[in-house]
Amino acid sequence: MAMLIAGIIAYNEEKLLPMCIESIIGKVDEIVVVEGRIDMFPPRDGNGWNIRSSDRTIEIAHGYGCNVITSPRPWTDEATMRNQYLIGNDGDWYITIDADEKCMTELPDINDFPNNIDAYSVYVKMIGDNTGIWRPRLFRHNGTMEYRTIHDALFSDDKLISRPSKAVRLHSIWFAHYQMKRDELRRIEKDKYYKDGYTHEPEYRKEWSMFNAD
Repeated sequence: MAMLIAGIIAYNEEKLLPMCIESIIGKVDEIVVVEGRIDMFPPRDGNGWNIRSSDRTIEIAHGYGCNVITSPRPWTDEATMRNQYLIGNDGDWYITIDADEKCMTELPDINDFPNNIDAYSVYVKMIGDNTGIWRPRLFRHNGTMEYRTIHDALFSDDKLISRPSKAVRLHSIWFAHYQMKRDELRRIEKDKYYKDGYTHEPEYRKEWSMFNAD
């Protein structure tokens, strides 16, 4: 029987990670937390290389029974981190949720999904500025799957399946995104990472409509 696996990437997320995990625990078969600093993020201490979270992120993830994946060195980029939670088998489904997000709804029975659809978009509402965006967050393991580039462009057998304009919208699910609830330093780090990163992504980055990318 197909499994539903939740994938989370996290670095110094003790403030919001419990809310995120609690919103999906019991709704999925497994939760995988990939932890660590991305190479572009500045170290948190004065000694140069703070690779692990300096807060309780790992302890919290283990406390909820998550499968925690770490690395002895910084992750190259966000795509590399996300590839670590693609641990399932063909036919399994993944739902990706950010550490500063909360799943506000129940999740559908993946066994009811039609065989001809491999990816769905979920509505993500930005808490604090009343904006939102449809983003591909639920997808079937189908063929050779991997994330590429700095953000979360997902490919299956060399076909981009995470293009927001083409993924079917799943109206029964929505996430609340609490970026504005992060601590100030973490928010500055994330903003800089994405702004710098989008300048290096291929042309389909325009579809994400973040940071006024053009």
